[in-house]
Parts: sequence; structure tokens; C-alpha cells
Amino acid sequence: MSIKKMSITEFVKNYEQQTIEMFEIEAIEDYKFRGDPKIFIEDCGILKHAARVHTRRIYTRSQREILQGTTKRVNNVETEGSLTKYTIL
Repeated sequence: MSIKKMSITEFVKNYEQQTIEMFEIEAIEDYKFRGDPKIFIEDCGILKHAARVHTRRIYTRSQREILQGTTKRVNNVETEGSLTKYTIL
């Protein structure tokens, strides 16, 4: 592996470019997320914490993992129009 030497100015320009690209990727993911059906889970402390400390992408993954782990414990299902409410034990 070779290491390219660069001046501090080159480093800062490269860093800024990478930061812009990361923000663009995150913006695209946020846009895609808005089009997906929303899942609302009441009173879930783990997901409330995840929403505060993680990006939307990581929060979505956390939510999916929690739902996959609890789908075998569905106690009740209620449907009103386009809204479906699952009560999970």
C-alpha cells in the first residue's frame, strides 16, 4: 500500500470533498426514506434512544431488527383504513 504525501491544503480540500459526498449520500437516503410506509411503535425506549443518537439509516436498521425479533409475539391486530396496529407482547 502506498501512502501519498499531501499538503495541509490538499488534505483540507480532500476532506471537504469527502464530507460533501457523505452529506449527499445521506440526503438521498433521507429522500428515499420519506417515500416508504411509516411504521410507528409506541413506547419503545430502545427505538427512542436510537432515534436520538443514530442517523436515519441506522435507526431504520434498528427498527427492522426489533420488528423481526418480535413478529412471532403478535398479540392483537387492528386495522382502520390504511393504518394497521399490531400489539406485540
